[in-house]
Amino acid sequence: MIEDASGKHITALYDGPDHAKSMRFTRANPAKLSSHIAANFDGTLGSIPDGLSEVANPERLVDMLDFSRVVFEKQLSLSASKKIEVVSKWPLKRASELLEIISGGTPDTGNPAYWNGDVPWLSVADFSTVDRYVSTAEKSIT
Repeated sequence: MIEDASGKHITALYDGPDHAKSMRFTRANPAKLSSHIAANFDGTLGSIPDGLSEVANPERLVDMLDFSRVVFEKQLSLSASKKIEVVSKWPLKRASELLEIISGGTPDTGNPAYWNGDVPWLSVADFSTVDRYVSTAEKSIT
């Protein structure tokens, strides 16, 4: 951090107070990271300027938390972790090594004999929620 002749801090993170007795910091300067943090809390965050790339590293909060321990200690890691370890008694294989992936088609929607059966039928509508996993299907086939 650098100070100018008046003692004001010069930093990419925020604009310091206008004078030494003031503790009010402004978040209105889009050239400073503090304005983008405030915009994120307001739900109005746009793109962060390239000039702030040295001090800004946008990551999802969930990637900065450590869920590997039994006790959650509420600590944030400053470097996001996206390490996924799969432990299985079975050898790990790619799906393409075990099956042939082909394209299919939707059963004739005009034929009621194909629909309302016991087999879940996944469509784009089933993936349009904020949930990470699909647990139910809107439609089913015979």
